[in-house]
Amino acid sequence: MDEKEQSAHQATVFNADGSISHHRQGRPPETPMKVPAPAPAVRKAATGGEIPCTPEMNPALMQRLADQAARSVDEQADDLADAIYTKFMSLLTDKITENGGTLTMDDVAEMGDVFRTQIGDIKETFLSAVETYVQARDKNRVSSERGNIFNRIMVHHFEDRFTNEETLIEKPDLLSRRMLPGYYSVLSMMFGPPKLARYEQQAKAVVGLLRKGSSGELEWDDVHQSTEAKRLTLRAEIDIARHFKDTEKRLDWMVAMINSNMIPLEDGRLSSGWNFTREAAEGLLAALFSNLRAAMKDEATRQKFADELGGDTVMVLDAVTKRFVK
Repeated sequence: MDEKEQSAHQATVFNADGSISHHRQGRPPETPMKVPAPAPAVRKAATGGEIPCTPEMNPALMQRLADQAARSVDEQADDLADAIYTKFMSLLTDKITENGGTLTMDDVAEMGDVFRTQIGDIKETFLSAVETYVQARDKNRVSSERGNIFNRIMVHHFEDRFTNEETLIEKPDLLSRRMLPGYYSVLSMMFGPPKLARYEQQAKAVVGLLRKGSSGELEWDDVHQSTEAKRLTLRAEIDIARHFKDTEKRLDWMVAMINSNMIPLEDGRLSSGWNFTREAAEGLLAALFSNLRAAMKDEATRQKFADELGGDTVMVLDAVTKRFVK
């Protein structure tokens, strides 16, 4: 292996403050097989329109991948712990047996030397576990190429209501990620394609601005907590609330729309089990209108809304935010 190739397979170990502790030489990884990414699928919505199905719009698939990644991390950690424990106990037991039940300092030193010569496999397991952790951490990084940034920002308001299918049997008022395509369809129909496209452009601009201030490294939590994102979602919440002027009729429409676009519980099977109910919709909207509800409690903000949107609109916003309360 030449010097350049050898350098490419070094592992760098960092201190807690980010400084480099030391380098370790690793075994060259096998060349991964490159699989071409599939073209985005397009499916028909219940209304007849076409909805592009990106990976982010398939929560069932994303959840399976997340579960696999979590299991991989656990397995790597378990393998590492088991390897260290087994090796230590094996050396200790063998030495005690060999010496008739006693150990000297020389015995301990000898065991340390033997352990050091056999630590390669444990090191490989450790490095693999670290790599798995880094990959999981990087999934939370915001990618400028990733689409549907606006949708992701809007989902953040109620994402703590998502749970697994087993829990939904006992708590059907919570949410399954299988309802997200229907929710995106609801947003598209309320805003219309041109306005939705403008919201997406504005969301990307927010991410771009925040990325410049973070040396290129940006995580979703930074986006959700930013003033710019909160202003964007507040405007979107106002638009959504205005569509709920006829609250009960619009609520029934939302439930029907989301259920008609529900991702099947399993690929190739009709959707079964949990359905999006009025109770689930009310909980979602109560969480979704969090920014708007807080704004309506401030008299100066209410007056600003009245000046910009009109008194009738403020009355609608007030009624909607009071109808959907956590």
